[in-house]
Amino acid sequence: MRQLLLGAAFALLTTLPTACAQEGPLLSGQRLVELFTKVNEVVFIVPGFEYNYNGEWLRGMKLEDNNTISFTRGKVVHYYDLRKILLVQDEGAYIRVRAQ
Repeated sequence: MRQLLLGAAFALLTTLPTACAQEGPLLSGQRLVELFTKVNEVVFIVPGFEYNYNGEWLRGMKLEDNNTISFTRGKVVHYYDLRKILLVQDEGAYIRVRAQ
C-alpha cells in the first residue's frame, strides 16, 4: 500500500508542472506596457536576480512583439519573455514582477 501511495505521489509531482504550465502570457503585452507607464519603477525578480527599472529604463521600454518586452538604457537592452511571468503585483508607486 505504501509503495502504491509513493508511486501515485511521484506521478502527480512529475506531471503537475506540465499540467499547470501556461500557454500564453499572464497579461497581454499591451496591458503590461499600460501598467508599467503608470508607475515610477518596475522591479523584475527572476531566479537569482532582481532588476529595478526606472527613469531612462522605463522611457526605453518597448513591446517587441506580443510575447517580448524590452527595457533599454543607452546601448544596454534587457529582454523578457512575457510567457515566463508568474506574478504581477501593483504596489502603487512601483510594480513587482516575478518571472521564471
